[in-house]
Amino acid sequence: MTLIEELRNEADKLGNIVFLSDQNERNNVHHVHELDVEQKELEKHTSTVESVIERAKENAGLYACSEFIEAMKFIREHADEEWVRLRVRIKKKKPSGVLLADIDDATRPESEGSGERSVASALVKLVVDRC
Repeated sequence: MTLIEELRNEADKLGNIVFLSDQNERNNVHHVHELDVEQKELEKHTSTVESVIERAKENAGLYACSEFIEAMKFIREHADEEWVRLRVRIKKKKPSGVLLADIDDATRPESEGSGERSVASALVKLVVDRC
């Protein structure tokens, strides 16, 4: 029997002792679960945006639908890289009468400011965080 096993056995006899490694394992499991939930939510919203990008060639009004706006807000708040990637796709594929600034304004989370300065700030933040 190892020293750790002996200590655990003695602790079991005393009751209510939690080893730091046990607590870390529980925290890590909880953290991984949160990441899985957020990742699934991100994938769902990304799929929504990708679908709108493809379908908006025929119906530009889809960029104004609440489902698209909420999806982009979520992505913008939780995944900078994904938001930039999707924004570039929108810019390339949107119909000519649809302004990217209007899409940015509509999909800006309440936690962000407004205007071109906020877009630039988000891009600078992404570069600084990654470089």
